[in-house]
Amino acid sequence: MEPGLTLPPAPRRNSGNNCADPDCDATLFYGDEVVRIQVVFAQRGDGEILQYPVLDEEDPARDFLFEPYYFCMDCWSKTYEFAKSELADQPPVSDVHSVFECSLCASGIREVTEYTGVAEIGEFELSRRAPDGLKGPIFVVTAKPMLLCISCLQLINEGHIELWSNLSQDNECIDCCTARCWRAPCSCTCHTEETSE
Repeated sequence: MEPGLTLPPAPRRNSGNNCADPDCDATLFYGDEVVRIQVVFAQRGDGEILQYPVLDEEDPARDFLFEPYYFCMDCWSKTYEFAKSELADQPPVSDVHSVFECSLCASGIREVTEYTGVAEIGEFELSRRAPDGLKGPIFVVTAKPMLLCISCLQLINEGHIELWSNLSQDNECIDCCTARCWRAPCSCTCHTEETSE
């Protein structure tokens, strides 16, 4: 190459994913810093957080009950700030049996038995196992995950951007989910089957 000449930048490669915010819907490229949000069961293990996917038990393919979504960094920051401002005057729900703390509201989250949101910063990369280097994408996490309680997930889902149509621990309304009524017997009827007389 002649001195002083520069090559044009390589074209950015589409990961096949778009930002989950419908007002944005930006293409997410390989190498972009993005946030993946998903619903899991969380557990402590050797100084790290182990995550188990929530699977649809009625689906023969055992697919996710709650699909993972990806946000560009700007849209995730707006989503996080929306939830933070909505929770400004709400005290956390403490629980002696919880081992995790929600990154948004500081409420306790029980391991293994409660649906937990996990938001992870990372980027899409090509699979290293593909001989032609074209298989992918894989999502590589680059920062410590943020855990979100089911109540904060519902706040985002119902007040800001709907990601999942069936989000609850066990068919509770948002108020009962905030109260975590599955942890102890409650008098509500929003998530119990009506019995015919």
